[in-house]
Amino acid sequence: RLHRRSMARLSGVLAAGLARIRPLTAVRAVWSEASAAQAEHDRVRTVLRTASTAFSVHEEGPSGSGGWIFRLRHADVPGVEFAQLRMTEARVLFGAASHENLPLVEALPLVQHAITERHADYALAALEGLHAWVASVGEEKLATEFGEEAAGALTAVALGRPRPGHSVLGQGTFRAAAPAWAVLQSRFAAETAEAEEARLYSAAGMQFVRIQPGTNGAADAALLSLPGLGEP
Repeated sequence: RLHRRSMARLSGVLAAGLARIRPLTAVRAVWSEASAAQAEHDRVRTVLRTASTAFSVHEEGPSGSGGWIFRLRHADVPGVEFAQLRMTEARVLFGAASHENLPLVEALPLVQHAITERHADYALAALEGLHAWVASVGEEKLATEFGEEAAGALTAVALGRPRPGHSVLGQGTFRAAAPAWAVLQSRFAAETAEAEEARLYSAAGMQFVRIQPGTNGAADAALLSLPGLGEP
């Protein structure tokens, strides 16, 4: 029989060993997950480089709310979703997304399909990053283009804080910023990398209609339509 001290020492050695094994197991799990992700990335790249057959559009809908989901897939990698697009019951497109290895423009076949087969009329493109972009322009440059009062109001709205000398970010500030903000929204939608969803819909022939202000913390969005439709 082992002496009690020996048993205690053995227990300590086992506990120390387990303490080393647990982090190693966690690391191996992370490695395994990373390896699986890399394998999927490699398959995606291979399909994009060598695919001899066309990608196919898969539809889901209409749902209980009347909406649709469109997914871009390829037979060589059936488990991979290359792009996704959603459409509301009112035939408004939104939520375009692509595989992390692909630019958003790869979702263009889905937009074209939704327009031709499901008669989509409009699209809403989220303008994530608009406030940060306006703030990055700088108040001095904004003042040169829009005047000092508008520049101060623009900066306050972009940063979400009151103008100097004001206790709250109120309606007066928003009104002072509104005309210049509309100009900057349109510029952001047309020129920046963050607005790639708006450019995706433009590539499918849609035209800019107006900016839809965000509510309840949601980002502003660009509303686009098929030529000739204008305001919904």
